Amino acid sequence: MAFPGWNSPASVQAIHASLEGGAVLFFAALVLFDVLAHLAKDNSVREKYLERLGLACFAIAVLGEILAYPYSQRNDELSARETARLNLEAEKAMERASLADERASRFSKDAEDLRKQVASANERTARAEVLAKGFEVQIEAARRDAAKASEETARITKENLSLQTEVLRLAKNVGDRVFTPEQRAKFMASLNGKPKFPIAFSCPDGEPVRYARQLMSAFPGWDINSQSVGIATLRLNNPQLEQSIFANGLGSAPILEFSPTSNRPNVATLSAAFEAAGIKIVRIEETNEKDPGIRVYIPLKAPE
Repeated sequence: MAFPGWNSPASVQAIHASLEGGAVLFFAALVLFDVLAHLAKDNSVREKYLERLGLACFAIAVLGEILAYPYSQRNDELSARETARLNLEAEKAMERASLADERASRFSKDAEDLRKQVASANERTARAEVLAKGFEVQIEAARRDAAKASEETARITKENLSLQTEVLRLAKNVGDRVFTPEQRAKFMASLNGKPKFPIAFSCPDGEPVRYARQLMSAFPGWDINSQSVGIATLRLNNPQLEQSIFANGLGSAPILEFSPTSNRPNVATLSAAFEAAGIKIVRIEETNEKDPGIRVYIPLKAPE
């Protein structure tokens, strides 16, 4: 039969100590009540009451001793087990210590062999140093030659990079501007749900026409008036326009022209679509223009 805390040495010791301590206390109470009963002989009722209390304390003390006995036995048993376990661990520790001594002996022997090998290696190193000094002059000469070769390689590499940069710049200038599918999708998404209004496209022949056709493909169902009349008309209205545009790095940017009578929300809608597609534009309000229409000019591609 298992008692509370039966398998825990700490619990067994604590319970045993508690039961023993309780039994001692009740034995002390027994003695106290016997003394009080002896002093109360003149009052028979009180004497009997104190004697009964003493007997109760005696019974409880005896019960505590009875309950403490198995815990005492269990404590001895667990202590014996713990002692046996510690003895076994001590034996294993001694065995490990013995093995460690053996390994230490072997390591000592290996260290001695290693010292001999190091001494032999030092001798070979000394001979190698003598040979190495003979190569130092040749190595220094080779280093000077390598430095000269490195300088020449750096010069040639720099020239090649300059040539490659120039080739890339020329290739970029020769190629057409491209209205990518991603830009077209963002452009059309910005116009989605907006009212459609007439737009006029103008551009010179060649690459601007091809770029304008790409842009016009993003206006399905719109009233688009396209003509290849060049950008000269716009320049006549504002002679400083071209110089200002190129000075601000926007020489290839589409030009959005409108007049004071143009529908401003429509101008804002078209500007937002170009901005959504990541295309920089130049907004020009021609104050002398009476036509309320909105015009998009595609200039020649500016060289970089």
